[in-house]
Amino acid sequence: ETTLYRIVQEALTNVRKYADASFVTIIVERRRDEVLAIIEDDGCGFDLESVQRASGAWRNLGLRGMAERATLCNGRLDIETALGTGTTIYVHIPLPME
Repeated sequence: ETTLYRIVQEALTNVRKYADASFVTIIVERRRDEVLAIIEDDGCGFDLESVQRASGAWRNLGLRGMAERATLCNGRLDIETALGTGTTIYVHIPLPME
């Protein structure tokens, strides 16, 4: 719960600081085997490959930390973005087997 909260918090901080977005949507859905969080904005987007290559930018945007938090829970973070199209972040956190 805390990990998911912190990832969403960082994503919203990025929207506020960088996206120039009018709207942001957050969906959190419990599925049978995972929790899925989707954070989507209508902002300016960015070139993901360029940001990933520029290690300082990757760190400064908190994207690396978000991905590492998800990985620590055996989850993953997926990012869909492009310049001018907004950004969508998918956070998949597996639920423990009952």
